[in-house]
Amino acid sequence: MKAIAFVVGLIVISSTAVSRAEGTVGVFFDTGATTNVGAPPLFTTNNEFYLIAQEIYGDELRGFELQISIDPAVLTFGVPTIPLGTPLGPGGTNPYEFIVGFGMCVPAVSPAVLVRYTYGIFQSPPPGDLEICIYGASPSSFDPPVPGYLMCDLSLEPFVLLPSPCPGQTPGCGVIFPTCTVSAETESWGSIKGRF
Repeated sequence: MKAIAFVVGLIVISSTAVSRAEGTVGVFFDTGATTNVGAPPLFTTNNEFYLIAQEIYGDELRGFELQISIDPAVLTFGVPTIPLGTPLGPGGTNPYEFIVGFGMCVPAVSPAVLVRYTYGIFQSPPPGDLEICIYGASPSSFDPPVPGYLMCDLSLEPFVLLPSPCPGQTPGCGVIFPTCTVSAETESWGSIKGRF
């Protein structure tokens, strides 16, 4: 009887230890977070890309921090928008850095668009492998700097960067006009984690 109680105790402990989801973040070219490869029409100014979070524990957050780098051939227009809510104040030091806090918890149901940009490509023929990559803000709440988010209980969690669509490229990147062969299959981060 004691052995059964011990096994049950282990199951309870291990299930609570892994109950918190790992929030992911990536660059996507649709709001459904199904494609991280872009092929926009040239010489147009109404294309969009998105920084999207998924699998945030509790589907709510209080803030986030990250920075992006954009290939110089990708021209952005206007001010990027933060669709989740109204930030408490300006965050970051440039239009590619976000240190965002909200006055209250805001819904972040997957896929949650953190930031929306409008962009265009004005080179013909277009160059290939134009990367838009996410990395840690500066200054960062994490050491070493990584992108992260503030949960409603005010704990900080690092984001997991999603893989690049091209093998060997940096995680957390979306690619416009990739020169690699990109698989047409899409899988959620949860289904990939479930295999391990």
